[in-house]
Amino acid sequence: MKFPDFLLLLERFLCDTNMSQTELAFLAGVPQSQVSDWVNRNRGSRVATNARRVISFIQEYYEKDTVPIPDNIERAVRKVWQGDAARAEIITKMIESIAPAFD
Repeated sequence: MKFPDFLLLLERFLCDTNMSQTELAFLAGVPQSQVSDWVNRNRGSRVATNARRVISFIQEYYEKDTVPIPDNIERAVRKVWQGDAARAEIITKMIESIAPAFD
């Protein structure tokens, strides 16, 4: 993977998951300052050991069957749902109706 592609992957991952740079750094086993440098595009020009660790972590994360739901989505669903079965059915139908757009 070329370095610009890595930066796009990193940026997209952080945006999609709402994961903090600190959390990603901890989970991938790299210094937080390194992730910050990549995100701010201050340093880096090649995919070295730490970048490969992050790539590996991201790939494994997306391959899991139990990827956590981002907090903001969970809060929004809970706010609309409010424990009501009829509302749950509406939310389910809405999600199922847009799901094919992402296949």
